[in-house]
Amino acid sequence: MNAFPKLAAATAVLALGVGAAAASGAIPSGSDGMIHGCYQKPGLLANPGDLRVIDKEAGQSCRSNETALPWNQKGAKGDTGARGEPGPKGSPGPQGEPGQDGQDGQAGAQGPAGPAGPAGRTEVYFAAIPSGAESVLLSDQYADLVSTRLTLPPGSYLAEARLNVENVGRWPAQAECRLPGGGSVDPVLPPKGQAADLHTYLEMEVTSAFNHDGGEIAVQCQSREGESFFVKSASLLVTKVDSVNGGGSG
Repeated sequence: MNAFPKLAAATAVLALGVGAAAASGAIPSGSDGMIHGCYQKPGLLANPGDLRVIDKEAGQSCRSNETALPWNQKGAKGDTGARGEPGPKGSPGPQGEPGQDGQDGQAGAQGPAGPAGPAGRTEVYFAAIPSGAESVLLSDQYADLVSTRLTLPPGSYLAEARLNVENVGRWPAQAECRLPGGGSVDPVLPPKGQAADLHTYLEMEVTSAFNHDGGEIAVQCQSREGESFFVKSASLLVTKVDSVNGGGSG
């Protein structure tokens, strides 16, 4: 008689029993995760091919007329399932706390020099009594040389006047010319007709630095003690500057 069909039947019955027992937690298994069974060898006993489960952890073992038959509780690992659809997008989480300030970075290299800016505007003013024009006779009080009058806006200025003065009196005398800010000269001129080395004509130069509130300025001249002087020529050059130190006002 063939024992294999009976073994298969017994295995099937055992499988059902194992499944039912597993549901109730009665199937003993070892710490190695295996179920241990004993298969009845064919022989003189009445039920060859029977299969029973033993608790190996409790010290049970197969009899001499049985063959040990262990098997795993878990089946073989199945194939990987299909990838599921992406879930819906979650709600944004709460805003995190601000992080600590980072360390200052190293200073960058100096950049190249920029192009030169446009040249600033220099304000220059000029007036003159041309040489050869009608001479101006000086009186004994300061008076403007009208042809040297200039109208200036408020600001700081440097001024320079050049004059050619002639003494037409009989005696050596003084003529005095001045600019705003206090610059003045008062040379002594010999009378007309004296020796050539006495220089009847004299070149005068007056300079001044001053702050101006705006308005008209001019070279002013006078003669001393009523002597007669002529201004043969005169010029006035005025340059506006950023500031003057210690200058007067005009």
